[in-house]
Amino acid sequence: MWMQDGRMASNSDGGFIWKDRDGFTYRAGYRPPTKTDIIFLYYLLLRSQRENWVEEIELTRYRILCDCGITPGKKWFVRLEDSLQRWLMVKIEFQGKFYDGREYQTINFGIIDSWSIEKRTNKLRVRFSPEWQLKIRESDYFKMIDFNVLRSLKSPLVIRLYEILVKSFQGRERWEVDALRLAQKIPMNERYPADIIPKIKDSIQKINERSTLSVKLNVRRPRRGEAIFLFRKIAGENYQTSAKGNSFQALLEILPEQHRNKKTILETISTYYLKKGYDYVARNICYTNQRCTNNYRAYLAKSLKEDWGVGLLEDEEDGRALQAEEGRKEDKKREQSDDTLKQVREYISTLPQEEQEKIRAEAIQTLPEWTQDLLKKCSAKITECIILSAISGVKERN
Repeated sequence: MWMQDGRMASNSDGGFIWKDRDGFTYRAGYRPPTKTDIIFLYYLLLRSQRENWVEEIELTRYRILCDCGITPGKKWFVRLEDSLQRWLMVKIEFQGKFYDGREYQTINFGIIDSWSIEKRTNKLRVRFSPEWQLKIRESDYFKMIDFNVLRSLKSPLVIRLYEILVKSFQGRERWEVDALRLAQKIPMNERYPADIIPKIKDSIQKINERSTLSVKLNVRRPRRGEAIFLFRKIAGENYQTSAKGNSFQALLEILPEQHRNKKTILETISTYYLKKGYDYVARNICYTNQRCTNNYRAYLAKSLKEDWGVGLLEDEEDGRALQAEEGRKEDKKREQSDDTLKQVREYISTLPQEEQEKIRAEAIQTLPEWTQDLLKKCSAKITECIILSAISGVKERN
């Protein structure tokens, strides 16, 4: 579904085709999705799931970024829209028995059927492909994914390994796989067990630190140049999730890095997280990140107490709606101005030459002296526009 190598994906504007063993052919007509894109997609699917799997969801870009642990800004608004375009251009072809129980010679569908942003309200609408949603709804694997864990795992390799382990542990507590086969499944650039093993060990450590999934890894070396990974699922929760859960870890990712280890800030966030939940705390952290210029600790505490973040969310939406309305008014004014100049031009052309010169002279006399001097330096086209504007005033008075 997505590429770990973001640089390679950025250089693949011309498209990308991939086939798997289960009868699927994956085509990306634009840049292939990357780690950032799969996080956005998982979030949108989660919102659909919470609303009884509606095919179309409506929300703001601001809300998506905050809930994905990203501080909203122009750069990320653009990146989110680029992500939606990537998913829109993904098409899947399947041959065989699909999740609806029917046998297909071929079936073709996308991930997102359409997306749009309404100019007046700035609301984002996303419509999923019904066939894609059916595959997700019928997948036990998707039900096991914790979005808050995915959001907190920064490394593409760690995220991909987490996805694979969740699926592989379904119905069992241990999973054994050849190192080279796992590297191909991820996939990894490394082609030798000596290079693969340390990266997998490091990824397991991060999964244990940041998720409820606790895994013990053993490595067997049957012979030179071979390695077998034995993953065992350990019951119980790890330190990071035992008290507050993965959502709390995701909140820490929104905090500026210099404040993540400050005990008083962590205690404040923890208190409000337990009382108000993730969304409440996340929007106030986002608010503080944008507005605070001094004493972050005190500003955040006040924001959490008064819930200033909800006001920012409303102001952002109102501001964008107002900006759109002002833009429409400016467009209308320009159109009216163009119409007025056109009428004046037509009116003048119907008059005798002597009368035209008289009106022009009278119009120029109504202009400020500095404007009259400026006319001598302007091009003929600009001069005509200034004079026509003045004439329209004279015409109205007459």
